[in-house]
Amino acid sequence: MHSKNLIQKKPMKTKLNLSKNRFTTYEFTIPEFYLCAIMLGDYSGLTNDEEIEIRSFMNKVAKKFGHAGFIYSECESWFSHINDINNLGSNVTRILLNVPNPNFN
Repeated sequence: MHSKNLIQKKPMKTKLNLSKNRFTTYEFTIPEFYLCAIMLGDYSGLTNDEEIEIRSFMNKVAKKFGHAGFIYSECESWFSHINDINNLGSNVTRILLNVPNPNFN
């Protein structure tokens, strides 16, 4: 599993002071065919092992960042040998996670 990246995930670069922003945005690269399961909870067509892998990823994200909502970044997919869920090569895409900033005034 590629969980090491998840633990070391850093916020996207921003020129703004984070205490002035309502959210901190994190970016994850995921297999494109996992998108429906993560965004809509639709696991149809996936194997039990794939479902376990996705749920494990989502639990790790929730444990580290709290229960915040993913946003699809609507970028084009591309092939990658790694991603933030597993080390299997596949077409991947990006999703964003907006985490409320506790220092927001």
